[in-house]
Amino acid sequence: MVTGARSPGGSARFAVAVGVVAVSQLFMTARDVAGQTDTTPPNVSITSPASGAAVSGTVTATATATDDTGVAGVQFQLDGSPLGAEAVVAPYSIAWKTLGSNDLVFGVVKVTTGPMTISAGSGLSKRLGISCPSCSGDDTVSVDKIQSAPGAAEATFTFSTAAHYLSHVAAFKTTATPVYVQGAATSSNSAASSLAQTFVQPTTGGNFIVAAVAWSGTAPLTVTDTQGNGYVVAATAYDATLNQTLAIVYAANVVGGATTVTAGFDTLSPTVRRLEIHEYSGIATTSPLDGTATNSADATTAVDGASGGQAPTTVISPATDGSHVVTARARDAAGESRKIRRAASVSDAAATAGAKEETGARAERKLWPRADGAAHAWSRRRLHAKRCDGSGAVFYRMDDREAA
Repeated sequence: MVTGARSPGGSARFAVAVGVVAVSQLFMTARDVAGQTDTTPPNVSITSPASGAAVSGTVTATATATDDTGVAGVQFQLDGSPLGAEAVVAPYSIAWKTLGSNDLVFGVVKVTTGPMTISAGSGLSKRLGISCPSCSGDDTVSVDKIQSAPGAAEATFTFSTAAHYLSHVAAFKTTATPVYVQGAATSSNSAASSLAQTFVQPTTGGNFIVAAVAWSGTAPLTVTDTQGNGYVVAATAYDATLNQTLAIVYAANVVGGATTVTAGFDTLSPTVRRLEIHEYSGIATTSPLDGTATNSADATTAVDGASGGQAPTTVISPATDGSHVVTARARDAAGESRKIRRAASVSDAAATAGAKEETGARAERKLWPRADGAAHAWSRRRLHAKRCDGSGAVFYRMDDREAA
């Protein structure tokens, strides 16, 4: 089904069915780089998904947009909510995951007040906490969480003592549920040009390493490791009150094995040096960084009193199974807009779509062996086999209980 309407200002909308029951909207907003004198709205059209198309899994939504003074970008939306970041390079496209997407939110905070305890904020897990070698408590702490709701990501901390702090938060895209694998930390208050730390266990190839580095002064930072992985700076800032610099760096799709990470400070020798290294699985292997934020402030002992700020993310909510409406909306810098809408059909937004069940002897023939080698025990209970996750896997149960 395709529906359309054009507004007096040159707007057009098309409905797109994405499934079988519900209705959604995918918006694309195009803007140009013109000044306020431009009165001609951009032209925009959806090239993918096609009208009436059945979509599932990861779909590339694509649009074309033109304007007499140039298009600055195209923003895709689903049901009125942003669908990923604005596409600024033609062809304008975004990967739409109908089952939704998550981000790993990683945060770090640095203080100089001590001794004190720094706890993870609400909804976060504390991973590593260190201070000077002879000190108690924390002065550098890392935290993380999984974000599944669209919107900005924040990492917060709770201090046992009021203190000035510097903090970063970085959101990383995922390809599966992210898992914290291992971490290690080291610190020094003796001047040197580098600081190194080894993971306790060999890292796994394809995983993700993120390091938090803090040091006194403003020496340039270079991070390397013994596997030759390349590190990228996600966030870095110097705080004059602390007279320290704090950075988050990462390496994606790493070469695995025994790994020692080294933070180098060129020819300078900072007195205060901190290094925390973390390994994760499930992080995107290419272009993993989604957004960052930095904050420097004074915190009390209130819960969540310290924050790394609000990092933008492209997290997408799962699309419900059924019909949805895709809308492409184009606008320019002068406020002129144009939008188009079409119908499409999403067939597998729900994990149980197309479930099939087999019972009795046919299911019995497919019953897998028990892990302990023992025979399955049942008397007159019926054995059911049900394909229920859309992946081709078959799960079994006896009456209303899953088979062991």
